[in-house]
Amino acid sequence: MASGVPPGSDPTETSAPSVRLRVLGPLEVEGPDGRLDLGSSRHRAVLAALAVDAGHVVPAEVVAARVWGEEDAAASAGNLHALVSRLRGRLRAVTAAPVVVTQSSGYLLATDACEVDAIVVGRRMASARRMLAEGDVAGAHDSAADALGLWRGRPYADVPGDFAHLEADRLAEQRLACHELVAEAALALGRHEQLLDTLPTLVADHPLRESLHRALMLALYRAGRQADALAVYDRARRALAEELGIDPGPDLQRLWQRILRQDPALDDTVAPRAVAAGSVAVVPPPVPPTSAAPVAEPLVGRTDELARLVGLVDEAVAGRMTYGCVVGEPGIGKSRLVDALADQVAQRPEPALVVRGTCWDDEGTSPLWPWEQVLTALVELVGPDAARAATGAVPGATDALAVLVPALATEARGGTTWTTDDPDRARLRLFDAIARLLDVTSLERPVLVVLEDVHDADEESVALLRYLSRARRPGRVCVVATTRDVDGGPAVDVQASVGRSGGTVLPLRGLDEPDVATLVEHHLGSELRAGVAAALRERTDGNPFYLVELTRLLAQERSAGGRADVPVPRTVSAVVEGRLRGLPADDREVLGAAAVLGREVDLPLLQEVLGRPADVLAPALDRATAAGLLVDAGPGVQGFSHALVREVLEGSVGPVRRATWHAQVAAALVRRHGDAEQHAARVAHHHLSAGAVGDAGAAVRAAVRAADVAERRAAPGDAERLLRAALTAVPRLAPTVGEPLELDVRIRLAALLSRRLGYDHPDVAEHRSHALELARRCGSAEQLLAGLWGAWGSALVRGALGEADTLLADLEAAAARTREPWLEVAAAQAVGQVRLLQGRLGEAREHLERGIVLVDDLPPAPLDVLVQDPSAALRGWLTLTLTLLGAPEAAETARSARQVLDRIDHAYTTVYVELLLAWSAVWRADEAEARRAGDRALDVARSSGADQFAVFGLPPSAWALARSDASGATATALEQVGATVARYVEPGHHMFGTLVAAVHADLLLRAERPREALAVLERAVVTAREVGEVLVLPRLLELSAEASDALGRAEEAGASRHEARRTAAAQGARLWSA
Repeated sequence: MASGVPPGSDPTETSAPSVRLRVLGPLEVEGPDGRLDLGSSRHRAVLAALAVDAGHVVPAEVVAARVWGEEDAAASAGNLHALVSRLRGRLRAVTAAPVVVTQSSGYLLATDACEVDAIVVGRRMASARRMLAEGDVAGAHDSAADALGLWRGRPYADVPGDFAHLEADRLAEQRLACHELVAEAALALGRHEQLLDTLPTLVADHPLRESLHRALMLALYRAGRQADALAVYDRARRALAEELGIDPGPDLQRLWQRILRQDPALDDTVAPRAVAAGSVAVVPPPVPPTSAAPVAEPLVGRTDELARLVGLVDEAVAGRMTYGCVVGEPGIGKSRLVDALADQVAQRPEPALVVRGTCWDDEGTSPLWPWEQVLTALVELVGPDAARAATGAVPGATDALAVLVPALATEARGGTTWTTDDPDRARLRLFDAIARLLDVTSLERPVLVVLEDVHDADEESVALLRYLSRARRPGRVCVVATTRDVDGGPAVDVQASVGRSGGTVLPLRGLDEPDVATLVEHHLGSELRAGVAAALRERTDGNPFYLVELTRLLAQERSAGGRADVPVPRTVSAVVEGRLRGLPADDREVLGAAAVLGREVDLPLLQEVLGRPADVLAPALDRATAAGLLVDAGPGVQGFSHALVREVLEGSVGPVRRATWHAQVAAALVRRHGDAEQHAARVAHHHLSAGAVGDAGAAVRAAVRAADVAERRAAPGDAERLLRAALTAVPRLAPTVGEPLELDVRIRLAALLSRRLGYDHPDVAEHRSHALELARRCGSAEQLLAGLWGAWGSALVRGALGEADTLLADLEAAAARTREPWLEVAAAQAVGQVRLLQGRLGEAREHLERGIVLVDDLPPAPLDVLVQDPSAALRGWLTLTLTLLGAPEAAETARSARQVLDRIDHAYTTVYVELLLAWSAVWRADEAEARRAGDRALDVARSSGADQFAVFGLPPSAWALARSDASGATATALEQVGATVARYVEPGHHMFGTLVAAVHADLLLRAERPREALAVLERAVVTAREVGEVLVLPRLLELSAEASDALGRAEEAGASRHEARRTAAAQGARLWSA
């Protein structure tokens, strides 16, 4: 069929610029009036350095290295600008259009102002392949022949330098591919005679290129020279055997057999393609953009989704913080969509500040890592002074932020001095400070926060997003997250937070067939045949990453063998493996090691791990970049092009080698950074990942160190994960080394879990028990305190009063033996609490008052061991005791307890003591105080993450609520107490379980449900007597009497009242006997 265009032309080409740069031979510039004199050889070198990457920005340092060489590049960088300026002056003699364009980081050869013959060849070869696929064989032949005619010799023949030689080699391979394409078309047209002039020379020059042998054999056979055709096969077979030790490929062998059989089909001029499917050819470079700046990857098929995100930004600009979450499988285009959003809002008349953070699937990243990136970028954009001013109105806010952004630390201090003994309060202050910075900064300019890959987010990063989204904030801030579509984990939490805030959860699906065609044609540079887009859509489900990666393979296959139909890989792993196959084996090892290091390639670290110098590693990394496996991640930094690429590469490394590399990375990081906090998590990750290959002791210590940093950064979830991981390394150590380390880890973990989950949680009890056993064998006095205090506290809160009573003897004995002050304080408090619960009020008062005398002479308490501050806790327990005794000192002791709380500012202790004071108010029927203390305890518990108290602390507030005038107050109060009963009482006895039962029964009586109340009371009385927690037994019996009265059981009521008074008198509880 006719092509419809002049021979050799490309219908996609625009009118040619007036300046032509010829590199397919000696470098020449031609203008409308003839060849231009470029002057010095340096001018030619600069032009060549830019022509290699025509249409793309070449960093200035790269241009200098290409022109002067790596060693002299730095010294000559200053001359580059002058050299470029003089070159521009010469080019202006032939065109007014800017040929060499200055960009922010380098220079660009603008392909709309200067036509490069190497690019024209690539276009015409692509056009020839398209015509061939469409059946326009004559047009394909002419287009390829026209491209071949542009060569004048060896490319860049008069330009020195390694870069020119490498590019010349690539273009020489392209020239061979062009010869192969001409031969394929000529054979299909029956023009075999013309090939007999060129192919013999090409075959002689390239004896290992089977595609050329195959074309020559077929041309000779069709010319009636069967013997010569078979002789060509013999020469090819010998060359391959002698040079490579292999036989000819299947295609060449089949052709030889068909010639021997004189297969009639070989005479058909509409023959299959003559270029062997297994031949090797260099992929032509993509057609550069015809503008002065590179064209970005197009956003295909996401118009509606982009509009919805833009709408969120518009809402934020109007004065309400908004949230969005883009959800989809890997490679679906989440990042490309938010990139388009960021580009659009940054170019508005009132441009938004765009700040980004990326979560990594690397346990070596620090807590709040994505937010640390966001805040660091925001502070860089607005300046540290403006950021300090934004947060300065809130005491401690700037110091809190300086934990994540050191640039905010005041120079006078030389760093942040913000510390707190309370991780929960620290977390709240940090979150408040971050919210404040975002709110105030956005008053000047809107802020777009992009959080990528939140399915890999740490717990604290998700908690911060949840914290921000709970309240309607005034800031002009839009937060957009991206996440994979996975079940459970951070991805679900983030989507829930966005949904609750009224934001947009935006699922991305695969591209439809027209969009698939648009995307693939953009990358191929040619139109698809009918049906191809549908087939690609079916096999890839329209996933853009799959499609782009497949297109690269498709382009390689087309250039190698002229075939258009390659199988679509089923997984990304298959795609990555396909791209790896073209790399040397050594490169795969380098990439495997780099994948173990993390998402970014740390070249100095990679040198240490592999023991190879940078000049050996650099070519491998450059080849990986050319293959699309690595991308530039910043100045001098490379990173993996996709998280999935790194996963495939890391998974390809054997487990022993991977562990060995982890161990080497950990050791190298320690040598380089020592104990620097910002690297603690990364060091711990690599030590722990080294497993049996690494140093188990170093792994435990690194994990503990990183856990400490996590707690200081208000990230208890990360601290817990690290401490649990540390325990997995302990069994690899000898007992003399491992037991002290295990003891330290279990003490820390038990204290952390106590704050997060409560003393009664099974995990807490397990770690407390192990810690006590180890402390008795090998612990210091402080560790013995931690072990005994923890085991005693766990038993007490679980309601195992007998076990707790037994442990008192150990505490008192240890205190007497060691004379350790904190052991003495702990023993006094423990005895006082147990005696109070046992109803031995006089003994309880004696021990609690002794503890207060001791603690008031001591420095701040070791809260990592004791969990709550004894100076406040002792006063809280004493207030309870004095209240029951009817002592007037109770009110003053309560005031003293609150003074201590205000001084120490410790959230967990505040919740703990306010609940004790709330119970005291309930017992003396002080509704206002019960509500005030109970509500304060609940507020602090909820804001600080002390979730166990958020339920356990409900009864005092509920008791006060039921006595208010609010409509439905009693029903609401019963519902609240029911939650506490379900969580703490019904599963088994819990300390204060009898107190909760008393309030529960009281509320049931107020709701006129005496039968249910009596059933609750009967169970509580039995439990109190069984476990020995008889503190509130008089009150339980008194309520039983009220329930019996309501049921008309006067005799039972009288007996209960008599027993209540007798028990109160025995305890000395004047409050109950009054």
